[in-house]
Amino acid sequence: MGARSLHPGRSAFTHLLGLALTDGIARRRVDEVITLPGLEDVAHKRVGGVSLGMGQRHGIASALLGDPEIVVLDEPVNGLAREGCCGSAPC
Repeated sequence: MGARSLHPGRSAFTHLLGLALTDGIARRRVDEVITLPGLEDVAHKRVGGVSLGMGQRHGIASALLGDPEIVVLDEPVNGLAREGCCGSAPC
């Protein structure tokens, strides 16, 4: 799933909840996967207005929703800001 393959009017939470309900996954799992990539602050905001990095984080949460044993990510840090980076290269 691409970072922008979401309905822009839905929140990350409602999108993940829809996926969960479709696959018989408990609502509590949605709460769990929102915290894993750090989506707590934007979980109830419309995804149409979030950054590319937050879209990437949503894709990671979607991938983890079914609790897979293995996840293969293509360019997993594309668009993600490095936490704690001082802003000078190299970090």
